[in-house]
Amino acid sequence: MTPVRYFCSACGTGPGLLRRLLLGLSAAVALTSHADDSRELWRSVSRVRGIMEIEHRSWIREPNGSPPTFAETTDLCVVRFVMVQERLHHSENLIWHAVETELTGTKRRTESVERYGNNTAAGQFRSPARDPQEFRLSMTSDGKWEIVSPQFIQTPFDYVIVYTGKDAGTLTETHNSVQSARIVGNIPKKIGPLTGRYADAGKLAGKDTRGFTKTATVRLWPEFDDVEVEVAIDDYADWVPRGNLAGPQSPGNFLKVRAVLKPKPPATKVLAEAKLFRFELAEVTREPGVALNWPLNATDNHPDLQFVAQPDVQLGAENLTAQVPPLKNREERDEATVRLAAHDFGAAGELRVICALTDGREVGGYLSHDGRRLAPIPLPYRRDDTRIAEKWRREWKVSGSDAADDDAEPVGNGATGDGFSHYEEYRGFAVGGLHLRTNPARKDFFVHNAIGRKAIAGLAHFATITKLTTHFELRRNELPESRRMNYNRSAKSPRSTEEFQHAVVLDDKAEGEASETVSTGAVARPKTTQRVSVHPLLFTPGRKPHEAESAIAHELLHSIGVKEHGDADRDVVWIRREGGEHPGVWLEERPAGWSESQGRMVYSDNPGVRIRLINSAGLEVPPEGLALFEEPVILYLGEHQGKHSGVVDCVIRYDCAKAFRVPDRARDRFLKEIEPVGMGLCNSATGTEFNAPGLPLVRYGNAQRGNCQQHFCVRDDAPDPGGKP
Repeated sequence: MTPVRYFCSACGTGPGLLRRLLLGLSAAVALTSHADDSRELWRSVSRVRGIMEIEHRSWIREPNGSPPTFAETTDLCVVRFVMVQERLHHSENLIWHAVETELTGTKRRTESVERYGNNTAAGQFRSPARDPQEFRLSMTSDGKWEIVSPQFIQTPFDYVIVYTGKDAGTLTETHNSVQSARIVGNIPKKIGPLTGRYADAGKLAGKDTRGFTKTATVRLWPEFDDVEVEVAIDDYADWVPRGNLAGPQSPGNFLKVRAVLKPKPPATKVLAEAKLFRFELAEVTREPGVALNWPLNATDNHPDLQFVAQPDVQLGAENLTAQVPPLKNREERDEATVRLAAHDFGAAGELRVICALTDGREVGGYLSHDGRRLAPIPLPYRRDDTRIAEKWRREWKVSGSDAADDDAEPVGNGATGDGFSHYEEYRGFAVGGLHLRTNPARKDFFVHNAIGRKAIAGLAHFATITKLTTHFELRRNELPESRRMNYNRSAKSPRSTEEFQHAVVLDDKAEGEASETVSTGAVARPKTTQRVSVHPLLFTPGRKPHEAESAIAHELLHSIGVKEHGDADRDVVWIRREGGEHPGVWLEERPAGWSESQGRMVYSDNPGVRIRLINSAGLEVPPEGLALFEEPVILYLGEHQGKHSGVVDCVIRYDCAKAFRVPDRARDRFLKEIEPVGMGLCNSATGTEFNAPGLPLVRYGNAQRGNCQQHFCVRDDAPDPGGKP
């Protein structure tokens, strides 16, 4: 009988192939066995606790579009949950479904479309999942675990859209869908805390000018029937982080954290002992500096929460982890203690506590607070969708998102906000050498007083009549050259706008004959205000009562969008003329103005109009023999509905005209007595006192604009149809 031979060839036939197939089958069996072993370890876990965080951002940046369009949307959803294992017969997969859920988050959008205007939209939610049993964690025979977060919540939330511009108005929509994510990972070889991540980014509609990013994380902790780790933090509910103005590299304040390994009721004794306690800080903020404006122009990127070096505590990179050997307490239970420090007034993060047992298990720690088990533990105590301490939120009754800017008072021109988000107002500022967290319900305005003590009365008066919270103690070393008060912020810092919010500088270096506010662009805002200068002569003896205070308030109001009561007033020159076509002595009026090149007032060489002067008694004043007119006299002439019009007691109204003209008597110029300084802020355009309608001789009449209380706005990114003051 001829023996059968098997030949090996390049195509892989023969006994070599059979051997490789057998080896591959053995390897597959081994891999399956490993996956089964890992999965079987988790079969003993009846309950897991966890948290998922999903953030989705999208944008449109098309300055050359038709029409030019800018839009940005940010969705945040945080899911805390507890799951129990489903006991399924004859199933290779392990499945846990949710029995407790809490979803919190925000949805925000800003959009600017040229020709149509701007709109902002915001919504906030806190609700259980609509279908919790469909929210599951699974572990499969291929060694993978998978979790998909809920897409719908039980309690719908309001999504409020505010339109400005062409179609101004408000629209409220009701939503119940939230951002969801699927995260997949490998089943770990031992039972313990489990972490997974997801990230995606790309273009929208295939355009470079449109894009999105989406990130998600999940952290799970198995709960065991016999043992647990309880965490205690001193003053947890009231702790608010602090930075250190005197030494920005040094801690501002501290927290003491203690973890104890305990038997879980009804057990009375822990069978396994603690091998090591591990403390981890995660999702820690990295804001530059310690406050929004301190130190100036900060660029550091170190973690704002860090563990503190102690004996027997082994610190990891950037002091974000601490390993501590256990000690026996009075009850003969294993425990460990660490201290952590805040390095920023807006510091936030999560604390994870893990106890490695001698039997190989890892037990996640929790902190009991306000009827909840917190794991991970938010630092400071806060909601899951915010960086802001709950203590501060309750103190100021703040419920909106970290990025919201909804200061309502004072109303001003109706634009809410002051350019600082809730988080920025919470993180705060260095003002006068002290740290200041501002009131998120009231609009803030920052001024560096370069004049000194003699300007304080005027600054205080400005604050009184506007009701703005005016911070005029701001030192020069607390204000960058850019005047950006919220310069120190990271890419992840919650903000209401990409626009920075600016302070203004008040000085007494006005050039020429009057105080001035110099602004650029069509909108007068702190950002566009290059200088606010009052004339130094205002502080000299012999001035009208309260003239300096009124002038300071007047100029500061220009920096936040308040314009003059009118535009009609003008500088003129009166020249005495004799003979010629007109017998006798008479006055001629020509236009005058300030010459930048000559640094003085100049007037036209062209002949002017013949005028006559009328005194307060209504009698003509002849120019003959009046020394006043021996030389040409340049003066300020008040006009109907000009800068002197409207409410007499308003600080914006001018009071410096030497004479005035009324519309129906074109050649007459009325001399007048000294007018009082305005000290209020008008809420009407209707003239008062000598400007009141119906008088036999109305001096300047109703204001062209007026109603100054409803024109000011401190927010740099707020739209305004007006122009320079």
